[in-house]
Amino acid sequence: MRTGGNPCNHGSQERYTPLFTSFSNDAGKTWDLLKPIYKYGVWPRLINTSDGKIICLSGRPGVFMLISEDRGSTWSEPYVITDYDFDWGKCSSGYSSIGEIEPGIIAVIYDDVINENGNVKNVTKMRKYKLK
Repeated sequence: MRTGGNPCNHGSQERYTPLFTSFSNDAGKTWDLLKPIYKYGVWPRLINTSDGKIICLSGRPGVFMLISEDRGSTWSEPYVITDYDFDWGKCSSGYSSIGEIEPGIIAVIYDDVINENGNVKNVTKMRKYKLK
């Protein structure tokens, strides 16, 4: 889950807040204590893959994936899809989508920027990844 944001701090990560997980074993009536899984992120999108992994796609700055192979107990280091290369407001929003398009193959759709001789343009991209 996302826990906050950075409404006023242009360019610095000092006020970014962590992504957390929590588990419920009673259909959401009660929840375990929050556990941080990464130092920041917005719009976390999670999927269960056909081989039992959980993938969390998030971002801002940039876009990244975290992978859990033990039902969310532990998480990988981030796999960076697009990095934070530009000033705040001139980088990916972090609002992305993910899906498993066939067993072991995921598709990620995200926004990014390209800088052509100082002219920054927003673009939409899609990448496919083969899970190992």
